[in-house]
Amino acid sequence: MKTFTKAIAVFLFFMGSAQLVSAQAAYKVKSSGGANLRQGPATGKEVITTIPAGAKLKVVEKNNDGWYKVEYNGKTGYVSSSLVEEDNNQSNPSSTSANNSRSNDSAQKSNSNASQRPSNSSSQNKNSNKSSAAKSSGSSNAYKWGIGLRLGEPLGVSVKKYNSNNTAWEVNLGRASRWGHHYNGDDFYKHDKYDNRDMYKYYGYYPGFTTALQVRYLWSKPISGADGLSFYYGGGIQTRFTPVRYRYMYYYNNDRDWEYREDRVTDIDLGLDGVLGLEYMMKDIPLSFFLDVNLFVEIIDAPFVIYPQGGAGIRYNF
Repeated sequence: MKTFTKAIAVFLFFMGSAQLVSAQAAYKVKSSGGANLRQGPATGKEVITTIPAGAKLKVVEKNNDGWYKVEYNGKTGYVSSSLVEEDNNQSNPSSTSANNSRSNDSAQKSNSNASQRPSNSSSQNKNSNKSSAAKSSGSSNAYKWGIGLRLGEPLGVSVKKYNSNNTAWEVNLGRASRWGHHYNGDDFYKHDKYDNRDMYKYYGYYPGFTTALQVRYLWSKPISGADGLSFYYGGGIQTRFTPVRYRYMYYYNNDRDWEYREDRVTDIDLGLDGVLGLEYMMKDIPLSFFLDVNLFVEIIDAPFVIYPQGGAGIRYNF
């Protein structure tokens, strides 16, 4: 009789435990870019690992500050509650653990098989994981190129080549202002062709649109506590082209007979360029916004004249 009573008690205990477990809700990552498992409930805390989209996890504790304490693949940390939702298709956390365990077993088997393949496959997997994590956190390391529209000085196209070590090449090309350069008589006579003032008399000019080309090398630093936001600095060269039509009188003989003429020339300015700016990389969307200020120090043809410049824009990254 005692043995039967003990058996009934054990049976009821396990039935009650099963009902308790089944009453708990299972959770999964809803963000398409995955979620960062952090050591503490803040975006500034160190990332333990990146949980892929749709992965099952166990919620240990819900905080009122927008963070869940969770367990994933034997690791415990914090995930933003906005990236997690209840898994309506699976309500048993033990099944969640089992699925994660099976996923781990499959991954281990895959890794075991991959170890017999060429070593570059594991390197590709690591690079792919790093790229996914970088895109989720809004890092420029996730992309190789960016192209977009720049407003300011110059107004035109901006192209950026991202490097893996938080550096980049930037090229801006577009229309620019003339910075107050007056094509007066002194500028006319500086050309060797017109330096004989007895034969040439300056009459006027018509300037065209100025085109500017900036080529820079940049260093980027992420801003702590602001995901996706970084500041950058760097330098390079800038060259500017302005077409000009000169009007003048030409005295073609000693009798001072003259004729009216008009020539086209191109004024070229070349100098150094220093820049400081901010860039914001959006999460899960390949767009970035930037804002910068720079100084252009002209070397040719007005040495050491300094012009302040700046601009803002948007890029599509890929």
